[in-house]
Amino acid sequence: MADLIEYNYLHDYGAFWFDEDRKLHIDFAKMKSGSRSLLEKIIEVQLSKSPEFAKEFVDKWTEWGEMLQYIAEFKQSLGIRPYIDIVSYF
Repeated sequence: MADLIEYNYLHDYGAFWFDEDRKLHIDFAKMKSGSRSLLEKIIEVQLSKSPEFAKEFVDKWTEWGEMLQYIAEFKQSLGIRPYIDIVSYF
């Protein structure tokens, strides 16, 4: 689930994107600041000790979209095993 949160957060932050040919582009400056921003948000969630806030955070950043499906299928074609189950404990 952490990979999914990281992907969605950094994509939304503009740290990387895919063009119309599905070629990956990375903005390394935004990747650094976006990673720090994500860490700060995770710490905020943890320090809140609020299950509701944690659930809201997880629900927001774990959406599975078309591009994620493409990536999963591409990784599978390379022989990289997909996750078996993604489980939320909220």
